[in-house]
Amino acid sequence: MIIAFERGRFDFERLLADFSPPAIATIVAAELLIGVERADTEKRRERREAFVLNILARVRLAPFELPQ
Repeated sequence: MIIAFERGRFDFERLLADFSPPAIATIVAAELLIGVERADTEKRRERREAFVLNILARVRLAPFELPQ
């Protein structure tokens, strides 16, 4: 859904309003940051970084742990 939002195909604002507090798994945050680093141009990297930082500032990070 986050990628669809970045591409203008999903109403992320509505999703945020429906969940209180909104959260994503820490592994998803890591994947988004990897996408920033893998951008093929500086312009794309800057745009992705701004997008990802905006998302991370607005959601809670849920830990990703395996049961013990």
